[in-house]
Amino acid sequence: VFLDDKVNQSFCIAFALMFWNCCNVLNFKHTISFAGYDTFAFNSIIIEDIHPAIMEYMKGIAVTGKNTVTVVEDIPVPELGPYDCLCRVHACGFCSTDFGIIAGKTTAAQGFRGYPAVLGHEGAGEVIALGEKVRHIRLGERFIHPNLRPAVGNGYTKIYGGMAQFGLVCDQQAMVEDGVCGETEVPFFKKQGRFSQKISFTDGAMLLSLCECLSAARNFGVKSGDSVLSFGAGPMGT
Repeated sequence: VFLDDKVNQSFCIAFALMFWNCCNVLNFKHTISFAGYDTFAFNSIIIEDIHPAIMEYMKGIAVTGKNTVTVVEDIPVPELGPYDCLCRVHACGFCSTDFGIIAGKTTAAQGFRGYPAVLGHEGAGEVIALGEKVRHIRLGERFIHPNLRPAVGNGYTKIYGGMAQFGLVCDQQAMVEDGVCGETEVPFFKKQGRFSQKISFTDGAMLLSLCECLSAARNFGVKSGDSVLSFGAGPMGT
């Protein structure tokens, strides 16, 4: 799907469908109607229901150029390091960070490394494989913010790369215990977080944004009983 300069950012959000469902088999057949634009339909079929151990590549949503967004099929499945856990990503929220990448406004100082770039950083998934030195994370546990390595492979870049079928989290506690790094030095996994099995993956994808809201409330000194104004759409405002 190609979005030229005449298509504004609202359509980009609609196209992303707000949540990128990365279940075992993804069969998209959506009709989109948004902000007065003509109805737009597309089909994208992702047919693999295969364990990633025998997959070389995975599907994902990438920006291949300014305002050009497409489902790609050749993102390398990330390899496990000794402290890594492979997650199957089930949902990923859409953020203004993705907006900026699509519109060509994100800078190198913000982590942008050029196109093609895998979108997404508000992902939620389950652990399906463990590195040999992992001991504090179990199969089946749920995490927000699965990540891709900085060197994604096959020419792709990312800021986080959550809109892909698989991503990585790491056993931070084991890395610190083994002297691999200090508590504040864990590489590129810093925003990961375990969440309850009682929370759906779709709701889990919203946890990162809600954590940001909580952080802001704490930083602003908001206390129980205070009156506050949230200006803009949703709990985060604008």
